[in-house]
Amino acid sequence: DILSTYSGGSGSYGNMFDVKAVREVTVTHMAIHARYGPSDPPMDIEVYTKKGTFIGSENAAGPWTKICCSQKITGAGLAKRTMLPKSAFSRDVVIEEGATQGFYVTSKKADIRYSKGTGMVGDILNGNLDIQILNGNGVGFYPFGQHVQNRLWNGMIFYDTQVPITEVEAG
Repeated sequence: DILSTYSGGSGSYGNMFDVKAVREVTVTHMAIHARYGPSDPPMDIEVYTKKGTFIGSENAAGPWTKICCSQKITGAGLAKRTMLPKSAFSRDVVIEEGATQGFYVTSKKADIRYSKGTGMVGDILNGNLDIQILNGNGVGFYPFGQHVQNRLWNGMIFYDTQVPITEVEAG
């Protein structure tokens, strides 16, 4: 898994961002930064994905495939990890080595927290030897609408890698 940030500071209806695979990965589920906690009503969170960058597909549902959430999500509150359980995702997302995959996390209300970026859209927000999370855009309306450039998705991506099978020498 990889953490972007939970610094918050801003937020609205959603966040679009890209993930780049350094090597092939399978995204299985996520955690997000939500405004509401356990004592608040559950939220209607949706996650969409598309092959390639989100840039150029900000205003239309056409290129996007909804992969979550089939159930209402109970928030953990500000600066805490709100889990979107694996069971809420309709499928895993395989990102081939070197490929970019767009993600869009949204809510029917302004439940999503994100942070203001310091670089440019597409800069690396966080990365490791497997995967990179890139700076994205904030979304000001549900489901698609006004965008605010250079907003940092707050959350975690849970993923698997293909572990190469090593030969064991028979003795």
